[in-house]
Amino acid sequence: MLGHSFLHDGPCVTGLSSAIIHVLFNGDPEMATIVTEDCPDLHIRSIIEMLETEELTQEQQDTVSDLSMSWDLPAVTKTNRRWLQNKLLVHAMLLDKIIWPVEDNDDDDEFDVETTCRITGFLRLFIETASPRKLAELLKFWVGWEVLPCELKVELSRGSFPTSTTCFETLKLPVHFKSYTDFEAAFMASINSTHTGFGLV
Repeated sequence: MLGHSFLHDGPCVTGLSSAIIHVLFNGDPEMATIVTEDCPDLHIRSIIEMLETEELTQEQQDTVSDLSMSWDLPAVTKTNRRWLQNKLLVHAMLLDKIIWPVEDNDDDDEFDVETTCRITGFLRLFIETASPRKLAELLKFWVGWEVLPCELKVELSRGSFPTSTTCFETLKLPVHFKSYTDFEAAFMASINSTHTGFGLV
């Protein structure tokens, strides 16, 4: 349908990201610009749009401050508005692509709901609080490069450290972590391996 639309100069495809159109017409992927409309989370999109305005009402300032505190972000200033917009957009798009583990009665190695929620909660917290640079390293560890795929899968495992199957875009998280501090330390050790491993190929 997309190919037919482009070949015959219409009908126009609505809802398609301008960044996708740029790449479809042989544009440089590195130059593709993600815009606010690409953000799937309407609440975060509204906050990003708020940050584009020069002056915020008290209610808008409270809304942005609440999100900043929950994600451990600095207070909004005139100098960091653009950085904060980019951070919120990257976080929202990454979280939207994740396919979280679900209960599977056919799985002999099934983990209980409490364990699943604890480990996936650690991953969500890491994504929400990580800098854009760390998220780029996470994506490289997860899929082999820094281009966001259509979906990102998460599985639980009984290993010692987080691993990934880049061909299948699957991140495997060990279930033995009881605290976020231990999870983050092991997670960072795994992510940092991309500086000398497969991520450089």
